[in-house]
Amino acid sequence: MGPSLQRIATAVLISSLALFTLIAILSIWDVFSDDIAYKSITTIAVTAFSSLVILGISRIINRKNDQLPPQ
Repeated sequence: MGPSLQRIATAVLISSLALFTLIAILSIWDVFSDDIAYKSITTIAVTAFSSLVILGISRIINRKNDQLPPQ
């Protein structure tokens, strides 16, 4: 996979994760619920999970870039 294709794939993955994280946070902070402590904890959990996934993806992509022969 070429570097430009990797950048496009990375951008798509990060953008979709950011979008799904935003959707998850918006669904957690439903207007009709009153439990702020639960909402705060679940928001932090969703944000942490999406950050870990993005970190994992970037490490995999960087590892593959390091293994490519120089051009």
